[in-house]
Amino acid sequence: MNSTAYKQALNILDRAYQTKKNNLIKQCALENNPYKIGDIIEEQEQRIKVKKISVTLDYTSRVPTCFFEGKRLTKENKEYKSGKYGRIYQQSAKLVEEGKND
Repeated sequence: MNSTAYKQALNILDRAYQTKKNNLIKQCALENNPYKIGDIIEEQEQRIKVKKISVTLDYTSRVPTCFFEGKRLTKENKEYKSGKYGRIYQQSAKLVEEGKND
């Protein structure tokens, strides 16, 4: 095996490792996610109706977790006229109202 073949084989292994690692991160985060699309959640500064769920690694613990994005809501669960979006991380989220099964 020459150096070119070695580098190609190593590159293939690295890509396979990263794919498996990313799949594991996603699986762990989603299995431990208590919220779903349509739920209304809040943190200290804002309230949103969940429209999108994404996966990230917690900044300090490096454990997979979710964050949620959606339109910001008033305390009466009405959308702001500005249509602003917000993001809430799972660690600080609190359920206000479960989404309706439409």
